[in-house]
Amino acid sequence: MMLSFDKAWLAIAGMALITYFTRAMPFLFRKVKAKLSEPDKYSSMAAALGPSLLAAITVVTILPGLQNAINTGSTPLLSYLVGIVITIFVLRIFHNAGLAVMSGVGIYFILSFIG
Repeated sequence: MMLSFDKAWLAIAGMALITYFTRAMPFLFRKVKAKLSEPDKYSSMAAALGPSLLAAITVVTILPGLQNAINTGSTPLLSYLVGIVITIFVLRIFHNAGLAVMSGVGIYFILSFIG
């Protein structure tokens, strides 16, 4: 899919805003929490914010490629599914999101390269 110049800049700006807000929101909630007398209500919301944002970004990233793999054939679909399973498996075993993502991407790359 080829983007026009204007759409490419719009996409880059959107990604920049999403990245900024995923990094800045916990700090903003921490400042709000310090000013309020009820810190428990906002600390539980801020604690759920990180995993929720990661899950939302993951779904938005994986779904278009997965739909394309379903339309293309079984080899890309198998690469996607095995990569997702390996990512979840490594995350459950080691509790390290960075290692899990690198493992899933590595397996996806190997299977895509072989297939």
